[in-house]
Amino acid sequence: MSTARRPVERDERAVIDKAADLLAALAGERAGVGVSELARRAGLSKFTTFRVLGALERTGMVDRVGPGDRFAAHGVAIGKALLAHDRDAGSTLRAMPLRAFTSRTVTDPATLLTELTGVRSAGIAFDTDEARTGVSAVAVPLRGPNGAGVAALSITYASADPAAARYAEHVRNAGAAAAPALRRALAQPRPASG
Repeated sequence: MSTARRPVERDERAVIDKAADLLAALAGERAGVGVSELARRAGLSKFTTFRVLGALERTGMVDRVGPGDRFAAHGVAIGKALLAHDRDAGSTLRAMPLRAFTSRTVTDPATLLTELTGVRSAGIAFDTDEARTGVSAVAVPLRGPNGAGVAALSITYASADPAAARYAEHVRNAGAAAAPALRRALAQPRPASG
């Protein structure tokens, strides 16, 4: 066995372990559980939970409950804003195939990781026709008290919108205004659940 294959095998094993943790967290549930709650139960990031659940759904091991459009994080600006600050993103992106929603969706993990480095540096993420042709978005991460990305804000718009150039400034301003309140809220001690 070559040395080059070992990291891939470790990543695949990690994904299998994460899938097992998620299935265990779902055991006995009848009404469904949200991604955030499953991530908490399994001790995983939301992004990792979302990606592994997608794989489990494709193989018929879990079913999604509820309607609405959902896109994998790698294909939308808000997902990229969160991925850029997710410590598990690199191994997860390399371990699973990245689905193309349009011809512009980035599906090469190395290319996407380079883009995420830029997002982390610039503090802003974009997608242009990556999730849906004719639809674009810009997003900024919101950081918690420890500096980790915990949420994001985005503006979605028609790709041909003549005002699109101003949206990056608007979303940056909204993020800057929301961030202090979010950090204060997250710094508050949580009441004990009983």
